[in-house]
Amino acid sequence: MKTGQYDRIISFYYDNRRMPSYAEISHLMGFKSKNAAYKLVSAMIDQGLLEKDDKGKIIPKQLVL
Repeated sequence: MKTGQYDRIISFYYDNRRMPSYAEISHLMGFKSKNAAYKLVSAMIDQGLLEKDDKGKIIPKQLVL
């Protein structure tokens, strides 16, 4: 996975004070479907970059300033 993808998601987080939805991640990455965004997020969770809270929402695992 490219670090630029993670950087775009975290930039969105800093700009909007919330994590992007799957539809917004699709738009940020230029994907045509939310399923591609779901797969990307799943890979980032597996790599320890992101996690989900108890409600299933995406949250950053750690933030690097």
